[in-house]
Amino acid sequence: MEFEIDQARFLSALALAQTVADKRSNNMPILANVLLRTTKDNRLVCSATDMMISITESIPVEVKTPERSPSASARSTTSSAPCRASRSG
Repeated sequence: MEFEIDQARFLSALALAQTVADKRSNNMPILANVLLRTTKDNRLVCSATDMMISITESIPVEVKTPERSPSASARSTTSSAPCRASRSG
């Protein structure tokens, strides 16, 4: 997926999700990550959980290239997905 987003809003959403993502989870490394997905109505959804608490924030975004289908390999999707942030004046 490729999108344009206000950098300040994106960093704010990531910082909020990072408060829940558990960096010390040795048993379930997936909990140390933040899920990013775009919606059809041009929103970016940032989600994280530590299995006790979950948080989701949705922010406006201009989607340039929609995300791949769920059947695509997660590894190839995350390793090749560029993230372009734009600053608003």
